[in-house]
Amino acid sequence: MSLNLQERYQLPDALLPFAGEINDTDGHEALPVTLWEEEYGSEVMPFHAAVSKSLPVEHAPDVLRDDTPITSETVWKVKLEKAPGAFDINRRLEVMDFTGVKRQILYPGIMGIYAFALLINGTTQKSIRQLPAIGRRMLTA
Repeated sequence: MSLNLQERYQLPDALLPFAGEINDTDGHEALPVTLWEEEYGSEVMPFHAAVSKSLPVEHAPDVLRDDTPITSETVWKVKLEKAPGAFDINRRLEVMDFTGVKRQILYPGIMGIYAFALLINGTTQKSIRQLPAIGRRMLTA
């Protein structure tokens, strides 16, 4: 789906001259935890178990597709894996077009954040020691 100019988010007047030229320097992907195995392989399951057991994970197990409509309401108020463009990069490009963003630095999201949270919480489970192998698998997926 291509968005036309009439379907763009209405930027505040002060930002209108910059529409289509805005740089977003803090984007994060948010692949649902329930899709990790499908995307990254079975190696990730011990880490998935550690996250589910050790952290107060608030995720949406029912989210299997990145299909939340791209609207002025959803792009600003819907978060994590329910947000439009959360884990489908083509949809993320549509969200960027909709909001007037030209470039985005996209950081690893949920998995990286949970790994860091487990590390700072002192978790020394086998799943943490497996993170380098999981990372290598993710790079080749």
